[in-house]
Amino acid sequence: MDVTTTKAFQEVDMPGGDNPTLLEGSCFCAKVRIRAKTNMPYPFMVCHCISCRKTGGAYCVKLAADKESLKVEGREHVKSYRGSTEIATERFFCGTCGSMLWGEDNRYPQRIYPAASCLDTDIPRAPEEHHVMAKYKQSYLRLPTDYKGIDVEVYPENGAKTRETWHTDNSLFGKAGDDMEKIALFSS
Repeated sequence: MDVTTTKAFQEVDMPGGDNPTLLEGSCFCAKVRIRAKTNMPYPFMVCHCISCRKTGGAYCVKLAADKESLKVEGREHVKSYRGSTEIATERFFCGTCGSMLWGEDNRYPQRIYPAASCLDTDIPRAPEEHHVMAKYKQSYLRLPTDYKGIDVEVYPENGAKTRETWHTDNSLFGKAGDDMEKIALFSS
């Protein structure tokens, strides 16, 4: 398996902002609770890679958060799995109910990637979606190519954006809390 770092996953710093979003989440059985801060709260990237499909469902949506801000209650229930030494992502899940909680990529030690599916925080809807690693998607899924305003990227190595550049390009980096209500783009 090729794990070359593509443009979509280049290392970028997570600079502090004056208004980070506090992400809070939990597993299905409520034995594990997580908290982390992010300046990139919009879940615009939908991943169809084999690892995400097998651990998160038909696909997986994750956010990026500051690893130093991660707080875990019920850590004794947390288990982790790394598919092979070639796969850079270690996935953390509840050992009781199996809920996906977050991932860590050894190429980017300053970040964690909370699974949107475990979040209890009401996160904002992104104005567009980017489907990455779609060449691995399940054949029964239809990508939203027919919907106006949704960009489908079949191969992330062909110009996909990083989470940081997407948030910055859309003037959403560091937008959180009360700021979300002020963004007319999402008031439909």
